[in-house]
Amino acid sequence: MLPDFVRVLHRAATSEAEHYYDAPALVLGGKPELRLWPLFGRVAGSAGIWASDDYSKHKSLPDEYEFCLLLSGRVRIGDAAGRSIEFGAGDAFLLEPGFEGSWTSLEPVRKFFMMLPMAPPPQWEGA
Repeated sequence: MLPDFVRVLHRAATSEAEHYYDAPALVLGGKPELRLWPLFGRVAGSAGIWASDDYSKHKSLPDEYEFCLLLSGRVRIGDAAGRSIEFGAGDAFLLEPGFEGSWTSLEPVRKFFMMLPMAPPPQWEGA
């Protein structure tokens, strides 16, 4: 019996992955078979563990943040201006709303992710 103060989100030994593929128009190269272990999802965001083999895709975040913690593998993130940066296991990074570019899994990758909506601008009261 689990204590009532904890909600188990993922157990590696017993959790089945959801398999899916990116839309062909997004794939820039490689093997786009992806695996997802959703931890939670709601209107205000989602989180989970995501895995891929080596492949590359177009990535667009028009109105949300994506926090990533790489559990294994290496990735290259490139922006629309042609700049890029690589991350490896143990690295954490945040992609901000408005990001347009590419995601390249340079080898098999697993990441913990959180998708968070862009907060509306603060409402000022009075003057």
